[in-house]
Amino acid sequence: MTGTDHRVARACVFTLTLSLIASAITPGIPRADPGPPDAGREGAAARPAEARVDGETATLVLKPADEPEADEITGALIMRLVSEAKAGDAVGLESEENDEAPPELAARLKSHAVQQALKLRGSRYRYGGTSRGGFDCSGFTRYVYARLGVSLPHSSSAQFRCGTAVPRAQLKPGDLVFFGRGRRYVGHVGIYVGENRFVHASNPSRGVVVDSLGGAYYARTYRGARRIRVKK
Repeated sequence: MTGTDHRVARACVFTLTLSLIASAITPGIPRADPGPPDAGREGAAARPAEARVDGETATLVLKPADEPEADEITGALIMRLVSEAKAGDAVGLESEENDEAPPELAARLKSHAVQQALKLRGSRYRYGGTSRGGFDCSGFTRYVYARLGVSLPHSSSAQFRCGTAVPRAQLKPGDLVFFGRGRRYVGHVGIYVGENRFVHASNPSRGVVVDSLGGAYYARTYRGARRIRVKK
């Protein structure tokens, strides 16, 4: 069950329990005198609210300030329900976070993804492409990660904001590596495959190829790397 399902279930239980509380308290409370027609605002505040249930009329009365017992009991029950609902939300969020694959499994999945990416070498470059019919750089990484159940944006600069930053010395196969000709500009992305190499959709004349991070151009334009979380 997802975090959203937990919240919906808790909301339903919360609403049902409040209804039961109101039903339990109401029969034991005497009807309040609605006051004369010209009682004004105070008289109106003292009038009972009527609700029809199974053809009968039940009366819900607003308690005056000098009879706080029912309000205190109801308030305590409501606070307890709110606390339980919040606890349920926390459990739901924790279960969502636990969807992340363990490090060993994530490494295997990414290794498999790298092998699939390497099989795409020779594919043609096509601007805006995200399929075997042709890829641009971010379309290529998006395609490979989609095989892992991860949806990446179709933009190298947007992908640079995904995942977590990884120092160059700690790169692992499957990490995304980024390049750009300006200090803050990111305009190209590839997938690290190990041994200081990466696979990427290079340009229309080369297509999908493997290059070295140590090459003059890529060493000069390297902007960083990101590690993408993979779910179970």
